Amino acid sequence: MPWLRPTATLKCVSTAALTLKQLVNNNLKGVGKLATMTAPQQVQQLDQCINECKNIVSELQNLTQRVNNTELQSTLKESIHHLEMCMHECQYATKATS
Repeated sequence: MPWLRPTATLKCVSTAALTLKQLVNNNLKGVGKLATMTAPQQVQQLDQCINECKNIVSELQNLTQRVNNTELQSTLKESIHHLEMCMHECQYATKATS
């Protein structure tokens, strides 16, 4: 594993946070339309959001393993946990909608 400089690590985290913010904003636009969608469309929209979140979680987990700063690792792990909780809620919603 290559050693990461603190500035490079922070840049990666900033990029991940920006990507996550964009993902959330894009999905919220789609989720806001759920009320006007059919049940299959709702499930499809939620599944897409879940899959995108899984990809972000995977990226954050990889980044967490490369970071040498324990405080930063803790923050990344907490972010991962929050995303996983959101994914579980969405998975529950897809089952309730189906």
